[in-house]
Amino acid sequence: YQSDQKRRTYNRLSQLAIYKFVDVRFFNTRPTGDNKGKVDCYIQLTPDKQHILTRELEATLTDQNDQFAASVVNNSRYYGIAPSVNYRNKNLLRKGISWDLNLRGAYEFSNQWFENQANQNIFEFGANTSLQYYGSFLPSTVTEEPLANTVRTSLNLSYLLEGNVNYQRNTSSFSY
Repeated sequence: YQSDQKRRTYNRLSQLAIYKFVDVRFFNTRPTGDNKGKVDCYIQLTPDKQHILTRELEATLTDQNDQFAASVVNNSRYYGIAPSVNYRNKNLLRKGISWDLNLRGAYEFSNQWFENQANQNIFEFGANTSLQYYGSFLPSTVTEEPLANTVRTSLNLSYLLEGNVNYQRNTSSFSY
């Protein structure tokens, strides 16, 4: 029995974030023959929820002052709504890999819309996905033995589409 081995085992199992509770206990064995001075180790793992789905709805109110020239000021107030859906799988492929998927949309309209003025609505749509696993950047190390690795790798991919009266743009990114 070595306390640092117990601590390391407990920490690595907890870092996987797929267990709600991790309990490591030791019991003395009956001293018979080769068992003299040895203990039995029992590891009790209580699984956590593997799939998590959340939905959010956000209401927005934005004041915006656009100054086109020194003497012309356009005061606009934007009202909007921004729904989002988030999904997480904490144990993808049963290897302790965490996968997140986030979808978000937003739509804002100007107070001038009520006054039948020019369309100054703003929209946004975004998607983000990420994988986190223990091991190096190369996926082959994930399949071998996830508990032996202490390096955590995160791969992220995102896309955002934005548009308003002045511009429309697409942005995407990848990071690790």
